[in-house]
Amino acid sequence: MTITFEAIISTLTLLSTLSVKLIGFPNQIQKVRKAGHIEGVSVLYFVLGFITYSLWTIHGIVKQDTTVILGQGMGVIASGILLIVLYITAKMERKTTANSTYPKGGVSCSKDSLVIAESLVLRMNICGKSPALRVAAKR
Repeated sequence: MTITFEAIISTLTLLSTLSVKLIGFPNQIQKVRKAGHIEGVSVLYFVLGFITYSLWTIHGIVKQDTTVILGQGMGVIASGILLIVLYITAKMERKTTANSTYPKGGVSCSKDSLVIAESLVLRMNICGKSPALRVAAKR
């Protein structure tokens, strides 16, 4: 049994691909779940990644290339799970309201979200000043 250069490269490719998908994606999922919001996360990037992994997996199946099937198939699974977590987090984020009022400071603020598309949210911050509470003079 001889080990060919192609077999070594195939194994190294599979190991590095799996490490990216088994370390990188779970780390991103953990950050989103811990933060409780998806601000700063590029949803489009992960959607495109999911599509790319899916197409490469199909290509591997057609070409009967086990390395591509395993490596990219893991990408489909990992990015799919991440997209589900992003969707659930975004859905829960929309349900909570972020209104706050500070009557003693004389400022009333309200944050409102307008969903333009699945991944685009317009946030409006509306603040208005109201007269501060008067405190009686000490006698």
